Amino acid sequence: VAAWVRLDDRATGRGFYVFNTHWDHRNQPSREKAAELIVRRIEGRKHKDQPVVLLGDFNAVLDNPAVRTLAAAGLADAWHKLHSADRDITTLHFWEGSRRGRRKVDHILVSGGAEVVSAGIRDRDEPMISDHFPVTARVRFR
Repeated sequence: VAAWVRLDDRATGRGFYVFNTHWDHRNQPSREKAAELIVRRIEGRKHKDQPVVLLGDFNAVLDNPAVRTLAAAGLADAWHKLHSADRDITTLHFWEGSRRGRRKVDHILVSGGAEVVSAGIRDRDEPMISDHFPVTARVRFR
């Protein structure tokens, strides 16, 4: 369901967690179970005071029930923290390269204690190496 690692910032000595996931693109019950398992793992982490970044191909938009489970656990989408008014956005382009649409299924989610400094969708890379645009975020841990 997810690979994860706990890292330490060498400059500050502060730790943080990074989780990476890739959810099923066809099976909604599978996505919902994945969300539940990830939340359970995040809530069970040893250093509960340290921030979490969860990223990956969720194959689900933000209003999908599985992604809402993550939001209810305190995770927020980095892109929408900075670009909340921009709803006509996609990361899934089916090899067409179009950024228009409402298929943003790739997310970088952050917990409290993580300040999003910048967030983007790289839609100008040539050649395209995936049917998804890469998402990026610069995060500062408090």
